[in-house]
Amino acid sequence: MPKMKTHRGAAKRFRKTGTGKLVRVQGHVKHYLEHKPGTLRRRLQRNGLVSKADAPRIRPAARPLQSRCARSESPIATPPPGKYSFQRCVTVRAVSGSQNSSSG
Repeated sequence: MPKMKTHRGAAKRFRKTGTGKLVRVQGHVKHYLEHKPGTLRRRLQRNGLVSKADAPRIRPAARPLQSRCARSESPIATPPPGKYSFQRCVTVRAVSGSQNSSSG
């Protein structure tokens, strides 16, 4: 059986959260921004969730999509439960010692 492939159009438009919800980018923010109020432009910059009515249509195309947590290189341990109401995924990258040392 061949691998299921992600619909590339869906991959560019949607991503999954850690809980499996679909996140989308809002429209009307790519051009004609000079006549839109600043408050509207700032509000439209935020991402929104795909509505429950549209999710079943989009989910089959985006099924193999992974959340950003699943793609991170090495996730840091999450804080103890109860301290925060959400879990954050962080990518840690090793820094070589030669960049930090200064020659003098």
